[in-house]
Amino acid sequence: MSQADYSREAFRRLREKRAVEQPPAQQSLLAQIPVDAEMDDDTITVWNGVKFEAYDKWLAKRPVATEDRPDTPTNKIEPKRAPVEESGQEGLWE
Repeated sequence: MSQADYSREAFRRLREKRAVEQPPAQQSLLAQIPVDAEMDDDTITVWNGVKFEAYDKWLAKRPVATEDRPDTPTNKIEPKRAPVEESGQEGLWE
């Protein structure tokens, strides 16, 4: 590195380069909630996209999305066996 790497001009070029590379910051999610949004009268509430709903009611509702899982497990675990000795007999532990 030379002395010019620490100059004001180099610092200005670095700031310009970083400004071009970085995407604009995402708008705050709180800014998307209307100021006069309806709210349940409860201590803990959750934003459901329409209003602030009581946490207990929100938990009791059915889920928005579910995953379909197979009825049978796909990971079959084989039982561990003792190594077979050269004589053809299995080991002591099975």
